[in-house]
Amino acid sequence: MKKYISLFIIIIQCSLTAQDFYRIDSQPYSTMAVKIDPSNSDIIYNCTWNAGANKSTDNGETWTNIFEGRIYNIAIDENNSNNLYLSNNGLFKSTDGGSSWEDLTPNLGLEGEDAVREILISPLDPNLVFISTAGFDAYYMLKTTNGGTNWEIVFYGQITALISNVNNPYHLLIGVFHYLMQSLNNSDSWEQVYDFYQGFGDGANIISIVMQLGAPRILYVQMHYNLYKSHDFGSSWEILLSVNEDEDAFQDLIISKKNPRNLFCLTSYKVLKSINSGEDWEVIFTPDTTNFWFDDLELAPDEESLYLSTTLGLYKADLVTDIDEDQFTELKYDIHNYPNPFNPTTNIVYQIPKEGRVVIKLYDILGREIQDL
Repeated sequence: MKKYISLFIIIIQCSLTAQDFYRIDSQPYSTMAVKIDPSNSDIIYNCTWNAGANKSTDNGETWTNIFEGRIYNIAIDENNSNNLYLSNNGLFKSTDGGSSWEDLTPNLGLEGEDAVREILISPLDPNLVFISTAGFDAYYMLKTTNGGTNWEIVFYGQITALISNVNNPYHLLIGVFHYLMQSLNNSDSWEQVYDFYQGFGDGANIISIVMQLGAPRILYVQMHYNLYKSHDFGSSWEILLSVNEDEDAFQDLIISKKNPRNLFCLTSYKVLKSINSGEDWEVIFTPDTTNFWFDDLELAPDEESLYLSTTLGLYKADLVTDIDEDQFTELKYDIHNYPNPFNPTTNIVYQIPKEGRVVIKLYDILGREIQDL
């Protein structure tokens, strides 16, 4: 029996709206970074300048100190959040969520003022870890394949950003001054993706590299004073946003996983939001006092909270999802299926005027919903 169907599309435009930022009173310390358990938004780690690493298991209500001293960074294993790596001037490892720590620093061969900066735990294997170091003569990238017992140098140079491709964990990306570099084989070899000085005359350091989940060709790079976007994985770039180099500098960029059109951008003195993939920006938070600047921004995995590291403590904003009925777009054109009539299968083809979340529903001739594709 042949079947007929009629089709239409609804594009849902939704955005994350931040309520007012407020300081978490129990964390008034100057903070370097904040990290959140990827599987539990209630578990938060606050890395401070002079009060160690503090952990909350109740969404920031109460805190426990888990490490003393100045903390630069904490990395959390996305497959087992009890596995942590912590950097100060050295490197420490925990397999019990920070209750106890193993000092890996003697295994690194660091000297004097050398320090560990970036940490990346491979999503492929918790024993595969990459770190970058900084010091007078210690600008290089190290790799361990056995959880920190042995290390090898896999790149020489001052690395200012280090990520693995969210769409391909064998693919690594690093920022080396104004060069974007990549390895397609987990650091065995490297090649240049782009030179921002040659392309734009931008000789500043790369601050962050961000990829969009499910969109392997879209790439964002923040340098000190410019935010760039590529739609073809680095072959060409556009400047999305710039700041005055005498007054501000970029610090961080976050893409919502639930709606990748929603971006949060951090500078030294502003938190900005875009709901259209960086085409337009709105300032949602600025300091209201002097000697107050920002270091790190973190979006909780449930996307209900946004955390901000500042020189005057840890700040938080609650997020709500807005869906504006005025932005619902119903299209009764540019969509068809073939063959029609069909038996037993058909192909649905559609075009939409702008990027957005698409919902396709099937109804019978009485208007009853049959299936949500």
